[in-house]
Amino acid sequence: MGWVNRKKIPEILALADILVQPGKSDEFNDYRFPSKIPEFLAMGKPVILPDANIAKILVDKKNALILDSVDENSLPEMIDFIVDNPDLSYTIGQNALKFCEENLNWTNSGKKLYSFYQSLFVEEKLITGLKKALARTRLYYQELNLSQKNYQTNEIRIKELELTIEAMKTSKFWKMREKWFKIKDKWFNIKDDFHNNP
Repeated sequence: MGWVNRKKIPEILALADILVQPGKSDEFNDYRFPSKIPEFLAMGKPVILPDANIAKILVDKKNALILDSVDENSLPEMIDFIVDNPDLSYTIGQNALKFCEENLNWTNSGKKLYSFYQSLFVEEKLITGLKKALARTRLYYQELNLSQKNYQTNEIRIKELELTIEAMKTSKFWKMREKWFKIKDKWFNIKDDFHNNP
């Protein structure tokens, strides 16, 4: 047929009684999603596909026909099964269409993707908030440790000063200082009395 206009693909697929995705489960097929499978499922026809990628969430003989390997050896028997069971084949096709409408719909997928991104944003905001709170807690903890160290250092310094003062009080200089302050106080008292009572 050569190159076919995109708009004609549904008309061509509608001519088929069975739609086939060849292949098998392997490192390549398990992690890819062939673009034709949604189109196949949307046609409401029985779809034969290997047990890979989207087949992991489809159900064999309910909304698809799933084989370990889809090749020239497995296809004849499966085609005979479809031909021999027209009612089941029709039901599988209708269930495939329903699956497609529920899970491969652009509007629904867009809403799910939007909700997913929103959940990531909320989660990111929560994580960011927790990280900031943790950083603040660490800062407060560091400040508390520093305050405790300063308090302990000041306590030690005060004790040292108290000991120094006690030692000074026993010295001759301190005793002379005390006597000097007493003489000074008496002198100011006499001077005040003289000015107040001439």
